[in-house]
Amino acid sequence: MERVDKKKQHIIPKAYLRAWSDPAAPQGKGGFIWVIQRVTLEKALKSPASCFCDEDRYTIQSGGNRNLAVENALAVVEGWFGTAQKMLMADRQLSPENVVHVAFFAAAMMSRTQHFPEKIGGMLRTIQRQAARLAAKAGTPPSLSDTIERELPDIDGTTVRSGLIEFVQIIIRMNLFVLVTDDEAGFVTGDNPCAVCVPGDPRPFLGHPDVEFTLPLSPRHLAMYSWKVPTKMPSNLNRAKVDEVNSRTVAACRKEFVSWKGTVRSEWIAGR
Repeated sequence: MERVDKKKQHIIPKAYLRAWSDPAAPQGKGGFIWVIQRVTLEKALKSPASCFCDEDRYTIQSGGNRNLAVENALAVVEGWFGTAQKMLMADRQLSPENVVHVAFFAAAMMSRTQHFPEKIGGMLRTIQRQAARLAAKAGTPPSLSDTIERELPDIDGTTVRSGLIEFVQIIIRMNLFVLVTDDEAGFVTGDNPCAVCVPGDPRPFLGHPDVEFTLPLSPRHLAMYSWKVPTKMPSNLNRAKVDEVNSRTVAACRKEFVSWKGTVRSEWIAGR
């Protein structure tokens, strides 16, 4: 059978997930991660290669050909981040270049998960229906509606392509704080690991002056972006702060989150 190049594409990079490999995994499960259902809290030890992926998710079908430009660009960003992640895990300070690379990775993670393309796709479908109704009422060809119809199959790839560019221009201007912890459970990640929070505001956005944008970088490291420079930033987060951050991450996830050692605390789960 002929191999289809890069058909299996990850929503959450498997190299990124390997940092959450259970250090006490049973024999034959080395490198596996604990994937936990957000609603039922059922958990399973899985290979990062088998998690959070889909066929041709970012492939753009151009003239009947598979355009892998977006998937290839994501691979470059993942490689940049991998270098930065290794430096952090070796207790080394990030260089200015690493900081830029982490910003690109954060922007990619904002745009590649299911939330963003579904939001944009929903908006386009609403516009498509409205355009079709107006065209029918006016008795004109539904050209706009037809154009959107042709674009929708590639919505995942096109939104990542545009979202990456837009988000990185914002994130790169924000202040980056890499927070660490020695907490036994560490930071969790998941199928939508970026959390955008404005305390007291139910509709947060990156441009808000009080926004706190977080992305777990490893079980021991967390990126927090802010427009402000706090007068006092803890160098090592205690359990209470880790639980607070993890509750945001879990709340942002759609179906599943990943816990380093399979730990689940009630403080992370809303309503429990």
